[in-house]
Amino acid sequence: MNEVSKKIAKLLKKANSLPYVFVGSGMSRRYLHTDSWEELLRDFAKQAAPDFGEHAFNQYADGRRGKDLEGFPGIASAIERDFNRMWFLKNANSADGKLYAEKFNDVFTPFKLEIARKFCNQTLDTVDLSEPLRAEINCLKKAGEKSIAGIITTNYDNLVEELFPQYQTYIGQSELLFAQTYGFGEIYKIHGCCSRPESVVINENDYEDYNEKQAYLVSKLLTLFVEHPVIFLGYSLNDPNILKILESLAKCLTKQQLAELGERFLFIEYAPGCANTEFVETERAGVKMTAIRTNEFLSVFRGLCEIWSKYPVKILRKLKKDVYELVEDVHNSGVSIQVLNIDDNTDADDIQMVMGVGAFSAMGDVGYGSLKATDLYLDVVFDDKRFDVDKLVEITLPQLLKQNSGSLPVYKYLSESGDGISGLNAIANVRELLSATINKRLLKLSTSADFDELVQNCNDDYCRASAKIVVEIFPEHYDVNKIESFLRLALTEKPGCLFEDPYKTDIKRLIRIYDWLKYAKK
Repeated sequence: MNEVSKKIAKLLKKANSLPYVFVGSGMSRRYLHTDSWEELLRDFAKQAAPDFGEHAFNQYADGRRGKDLEGFPGIASAIERDFNRMWFLKNANSADGKLYAEKFNDVFTPFKLEIARKFCNQTLDTVDLSEPLRAEINCLKKAGEKSIAGIITTNYDNLVEELFPQYQTYIGQSELLFAQTYGFGEIYKIHGCCSRPESVVINENDYEDYNEKQAYLVSKLLTLFVEHPVIFLGYSLNDPNILKILESLAKCLTKQQLAELGERFLFIEYAPGCANTEFVETERAGVKMTAIRTNEFLSVFRGLCEIWSKYPVKILRKLKKDVYELVEDVHNSGVSIQVLNIDDNTDADDIQMVMGVGAFSAMGDVGYGSLKATDLYLDVVFDDKRFDVDKLVEITLPQLLKQNSGSLPVYKYLSESGDGISGLNAIANVRELLSATINKRLLKLSTSADFDELVQNCNDDYCRASAKIVVEIFPEHYDVNKIESFLRLALTEKPGCLFEDPYKTDIKRLIRIYDWLKYAKK
């Protein structure tokens, strides 16, 4: 992870919650090669007025440029009238003409139908992306699993659905405003979607209707913005759609509230001529925010992956939905309460209702007898189980130590309990946690490897890195904080490495080393 990623992660961690990502047309142009708004209208202008050829757009734009939203809604309305007429003439006897003749109306027109088709045909499978762009896409997909609360977009295409197929999509303002949403694992397409041509917001009437309802949309967005940081991707700092939303937010809030809100806003601006990523403070529509100018997005997305929820967002959404429905259903009809261990492989559809009130420490003696070694390994790294330490030392550890030949991370719990465990050999030096073979190999090394360089050279292969840390770094050089950060990232990005052969041996050994360094080293 480079310095840019670290700085972005640090900015996001201040909010202590997962971010919402506002996705603009720049993202679709980057990864799907879609048209800009002007390019789209130029294309349809030539179809609406073929006699004018390349000059068709200028005929429609004459007298309309410079108005609100650069005059594009008015230009679109003018083009749409002629395009619809040409479409009906061309398709009077075609299959399309017969299919849609009775379906078209004021909001569902041939113009919108063909725009929708154009965008629906542009997918990740239809473009040839370079390796750097593929790497960005893969990293963003990974972030979508645990590091992004939801997506807001003004785009018509299906890029975000391709990137985050596990998210629930809401199309248009009306659906967003009146449907029950849960704030996690959701996509809000506020300008419509190519899957529903009538929802596309593009002409003057569409924008008039959109603006009339914007106060309700802003109130919805404000709720999200207060609870989550917001990352703007694929927009220019002067994008009129974003400026309108920011202006509406500014009218609702005090200067102090705006300042607090601005601390949560990160505006990522693509700057191809920018040699080094720049972090600058800027202000738009009365809202101060951090603008990040960069010529690549991989560092941005890697920084985003540095924050994560313990559970995938699709699980968080399912749990929130179930709890909401349980509260709303006064009869609690059909609800069954079961104990279910949720992990990264749990299918959200398999969860009927999972509810726990109180701390893990309230778990009975029988429960402490059923814990597994992996529960301890994960708790030592993430420190989130809140076990009753006395019961753990009395019931769980003696049982699990026998099952695991004495190899367990135990010092976290012994340091909290103060009690010892019969038969447990005291460790005076971290080298005692290493095998004779590893110790012999370390003796042959002339120099110790650098931790950060070693991990970076493994290219996100956390299992390989965990093995190399032990055999290429002198134990006296271990940095407990770096090991902690590495383990948390490794178990978040690749949780299977704790369970799968041959990786589990290396990662478990490193966790035991970390456990001793943090809780037992004198």
